[in-house]
Amino acid sequence: SCSFRYESVMGRGTVTELQDLEEKRRGLSCIFAQYAPEEPFGAPDGALEQTAVLRLEITACTGKRRT
Repeated sequence: SCSFRYESVMGRGTVTELQDLEEKRRGLSCIFAQYAPEEPFGAPDGALEQTAVLRLEITACTGKRRT
């Protein structure tokens, strides 16, 4: 007999592509803060115009864990 430890999340939601440069900047700033909190995020408008940023609005989620 064997078993595994696991954690999982399942969810539903709506994905929207952001068009407004300030919304893109704010979203990317949140993501970058997770990986380099000591570094302020900065990107020129030209780079943001060429970058797709998606917003996920969660409508439902569940999770489970086996330890």
